[in-house]
Amino acid sequence: MQHFLEQTTAGVEQDALRRHGALLLSVVPVSGFERVLTDKEIAKTLAGKLAKQPTPAMDGEDWLRRLTAHLGASPEYLLKQGFLYRHDLVEQHH
Repeated sequence: MQHFLEQTTAGVEQDALRRHGALLLSVVPVSGFERVLTDKEIAKTLAGKLAKQPTPAMDGEDWLRRLTAHLGASPEYLLKQGFLYRHDLVEQHH
């Protein structure tokens, strides 16, 4: 069972326990992946040997485009209303 996106570890553990009950052996967090893992990657994760994936670099403008598409708001609106500042774009590049 794999979860990703905006779920907390506690939420994932509760969901796993609810779904699998006493059959649940463990919940293993794997950071840095935003896709379903292959069976080989799951085995490596359980053994503690899965290499972390490099975080893809995203420039500030690309981050802003993705954020505004997700929120359904324009970049101008977020900047004008003070929800974001230009330095946020620089920070998110890193």
